[in-house]
Amino acid sequence: MAKKSVAKRATRTAGVSKRSSKAKKPRAKATDPLLATVRGATHRYVGHVRLDVGRAGAARIKRKIYPPGFRW
Repeated sequence: MAKKSVAKRATRTAGVSKRSSKAKKPRAKATDPLLATVRGATHRYVGHVRLDVGRAGAARIKRKIYPPGFRW
């Protein structure tokens, strides 16, 4: 009878090791496209506000991103 229980334990541990040996894929970070960085723009922080300045032809485009809960 002892032999049967030993065989069951061996199969259980073999199944567990197969499952744990699989490597988990790293999750991609979900970023908001409105808050994503702009290529070619300069980034500055004024206080806690992020200021992005980019070039568009002969003009400059500015974008301000306020942190959540920002108060004037």
